[in-house]
Amino acid sequence: MAGKSKLAWGIDVGQCGLRAIKLEAVGSDLLVSDFEIIDYPHSLADLPAASHDQTIREALSKFTSGHNLKGAVVVVGVPGRNSQARFVALPPVEPKKIPQIVEFEARQQIPFDINDVVWDYQAIKLEDSPDVIAGIFFIKRDVVESFLGNFQHAGILTNQVQMSPMALYNALLYDGLTDPQAATVILDVGSVNTEFVVADGQKVFHRTIPIGGNNFTQALAKTFKLSFSKAENLKRKCATSKYAKQVFQAMRSVFSDLSSEIQRSIGFYTTLNRQARLTRMLAVGNTFHLPGLQKYLQQSLKIELIRIDQFSRLSLAPQLSAAAFSAGVLSMGVAYGLALQGLGRANINVNLLPPVIARRQLWRAKKPIFAAAVALLALIIAGIYARNLMDLRVLNGPLDNQGPDAPSAVVKQAQRYQQQLRQAEDQVKKERRSIDDYVVLLAERDVWPAMLRAIIGALDTADDPTNPASEYDKPRSQRRLIFLQNFSSKYSEDLDSDYDKQYDLDKPGPRAALGWSASAATAPEKPKKGFIMEIRCITPFDRDAEYSSTSRFLIAELCDQLPVKAQVEMDQLQARLTELSAKPVRFKFSPLTLHRLDFIEKAAAMPRASAESADNGEQKDKFPDPLRPGESMAKDHFFWIHWKVYIEQDEQETAGPGTAGYARPSGRGAFPRAN
Repeated sequence: MAGKSKLAWGIDVGQCGLRAIKLEAVGSDLLVSDFEIIDYPHSLADLPAASHDQTIREALSKFTSGHNLKGAVVVVGVPGRNSQARFVALPPVEPKKIPQIVEFEARQQIPFDINDVVWDYQAIKLEDSPDVIAGIFFIKRDVVESFLGNFQHAGILTNQVQMSPMALYNALLYDGLTDPQAATVILDVGSVNTEFVVADGQKVFHRTIPIGGNNFTQALAKTFKLSFSKAENLKRKCATSKYAKQVFQAMRSVFSDLSSEIQRSIGFYTTLNRQARLTRMLAVGNTFHLPGLQKYLQQSLKIELIRIDQFSRLSLAPQLSAAAFSAGVLSMGVAYGLALQGLGRANINVNLLPPVIARRQLWRAKKPIFAAAVALLALIIAGIYARNLMDLRVLNGPLDNQGPDAPSAVVKQAQRYQQQLRQAEDQVKKERRSIDDYVVLLAERDVWPAMLRAIIGALDTADDPTNPASEYDKPRSQRRLIFLQNFSSKYSEDLDSDYDKQYDLDKPGPRAALGWSASAATAPEKPKKGFIMEIRCITPFDRDAEYSSTSRFLIAELCDQLPVKAQVEMDQLQARLTELSAKPVRFKFSPLTLHRLDFIEKAAAMPRASAESADNGEQKDKFPDPLRPGESMAKDHFFWIHWKVYIEQDEQETAGPGTAGYARPSGRGAFPRAN
C-alpha cells in the first residue's frame, strides 16, 4: 500500500508540540501539499504525567479538525528513548532463509520476552560486499499501544509506526544532506533528549542522550530562582537581554555536559567502527535556535556543524505560507521522514504497528461489507444443517432395514469406524513424537545467554559496582576495570584433540611463565563433543596495594568469580527448564586457562616507541583511550581466557574431565557441572 500511495501524512508528536507534513508524489518529485505546527500551552516536562495524554489528545483533535487525512497513508513516529535498534551480521544463506535466522537473532538480541514487544527487521546489503546486515527494531508492546491510544481517541487511522531517529535519518539521507563517502552525525536536540544518529553509507547508529532544551531552562530557573515558564521565556530572549552574560554563564555547565556526551558518543561509535571517518554534523531541533549553541559545539567538537534551514528536494504548494514552513524546518525533519516512508521512498522501511491494532483498523475499514458477510454466514450455517441431515440419514440407513442382514451390516459399519479411529490415534501419536523432537531442539537455547550474563557479571570488578566512574579517579595502572573485546564459541566433535591443536598445549608458552597449568584430568576413552569457548579482554590494571600483579588480580577477580556466577546462572536455567518439563541441561566445564598476557601495543603488532618518544608525548597518541582521548592505552594488558564445555549425552555418563575450574598451586575456584 505504501509503495503505491501518492499521498502520505507524517505526524511527529513530541514533548513541546505536534509537527505534521503531507507529501504528494508528483512523478519523481515531492510536493508539500499541507503541513501543521501546533505548540502545547506548556511543555510535557512542565506538566504532571497524568496530564500528558490529555494535552496530546487536544493537539491531535485540533489537527484533525483543520486537515483532511482521507485517502492518505498515515505514519507516526515513536520517540527514540522508547524504542531500540540492534544491527547484526547474518551468515551467508539463501534469501528465503533470512526471516528464520533474523527471528532467532531477535530472540537473542531483544532484552525482553519476545511476546512483550513489537518488532520488525530490515536486511541491509552493503555496497561492494557480500555481507548482509539485519537491522532489528523493537519497542515494548504496552508503550506503543498506550502511545497509539491517543491517535485512536482522535479518530486517526494509523497505517505505520516508525522510530523517530530512523525517520530523521531517512529524511536527511533522501534530501542529500549526508555525505555518501563518509560518516555524518545527525544531532536532533529536542526539549528533553538529544537523538544522536550516525549515517554511514547503508549503516546507521543511534543513541539517545538525556540532555535537551529543558536542561538549559532548568539551569536558568535554578540560578535566578524563576518558574519554568519564566525561565523558558528568558532563554528564548537571552540574545537581546541586558543580562545576556549572566544568562549564558548560568547555562555554561549544560553546554559543557551536552558537548561531553556527544564526544563520548562519537568515541564509542569510532571504537565500534575503526574505519569510520566523521566529516560533518547536521543540526536539527528547535533548541538550535539558542544563540551560541551551534558555534560552541562546532568549536568544542572540532567538526563542521551545519544547521538545517531548508529541504532542497521538497517544493511547497502555492497556497501554503513559505515563511511559516521555513520557520519550522528545524523541527520538521522527523515528520518529513515519516511521510517519505508512507510514500515508499524511505531507506529504512520498518513498521512497529502492533498486529492487534492493525487487525482492529482493518476491521474498521471493512465495515461496509459486514452485511454481506452476515448473509454469507447464514448461508453456510444452512448448508451445514442440510449436510447434517444427510449424514444422519446415511448413518441410520442400516437401522431402517428390518431384514435379517441388518445386525451384521451394523457390526461391519462399527468395525470400519473403529479402524478409522485407530488410524487417527496412530497419526496423533506420530505428530506428538514430531512435536517432542522440536521441543528437544529448543530446550537448551538459553544456555548461551546465561553464559554471557555470567561473563558480564564476572567482568564487573570495580570496588563500587554502583558507581564504576569512581575507578577513573585512580591512576590508570590501578583501575580495576576489565573490558570484554570478544566472546566466541566453536563446536567440535573431538573436543579435547581440537582444543589442544588450537592452543598448542603441549608446547611451552605464557601459561608456564605465569604459574598456570592444564588440569590433571584423564583423557576420555572416546572423542567427546562440545564447545571451545574463549573470551578476549583488556585491563589497564597493573598492581596496587592489594594485588602485586595483573595475573593475581585476574585470578582473584575474574577466574574465581566466573565459575561461581556461571553456576548460579545455570542453576536458575535448570530450575526454569524443570518447571517447563523440558530436557535437562547437562554440561560439564573444563579448567579455565589464561592463554596470553601482553601489553596492548604488542598485541596490536606495532613497535613500541622509545623512552625518548614516550617522554615527548608520542607514545600517548598511538593508543588513545576512546572514552578518554587524553590517556594512552599502550600499557594496558591484553589477555585470553579459554575453556571447554563438554556435552553429556546421557544421565549415567560420569567419565571425562574433572569437574571444572582452573589448575593453579592453591587449587581454588571451581566451575561445577550445570546439572
